[in-house]
Amino acid sequence: MFFNKKCPNCGARNARSARSCTTCGASLESKPVKPPEGISDYDEAIRLNPENAEAFYQRGFVYQRAGQNEPAIKNFDKAISLNPQFAKAYGNRAYILLNQGQYDRAIADCTEAIKLDPDDTVSLLNRGVAYRLQGNNGAARADFEKVIATSDNPRAVTMAKRNIKELPR
Repeated sequence: MFFNKKCPNCGARNARSARSCTTCGASLESKPVKPPEGISDYDEAIRLNPENAEAFYQRGFVYQRAGQNEPAIKNFDKAISLNPQFAKAYGNRAYILLNQGQYDRAIADCTEAIKLDPDDTVSLLNRGVAYRLQGNNGAARADFEKVIATSDNPRAVTMAKRNIKELPR
């Protein structure tokens, strides 16, 4: 299975080889770490310019790393509403939704991120995982094979290969 280490801090599932949670940054080998600093910096940036999509995205990312998924999603939502072309906001929101088991929404967000940024192999990988977890093995295999063929991210390629091995023949 792609995810098999549960984070004690936020509950997200991580790859079996992970040393820290990819969602919140907590150590998977010891006690949880405190949320990172910086949210107040983005609060101030947003106060000064409430139309700053990048500030909402970055604040959402800080919340995401802290394991506070609901405020992260709200900030990604706002970034997308301000800039519907914000591929990274779709991708990060999709990752949270995937870990929450909201596969249809995760697939939709990954698809939008890929449409906006065709080189986004992380969203392609995450969409493949969502398809696999839904039981749509053909779509999952297609996404994993595309990651392997096109990605220059060795970690994404390794994860895609691992996921293909877990698909039924």
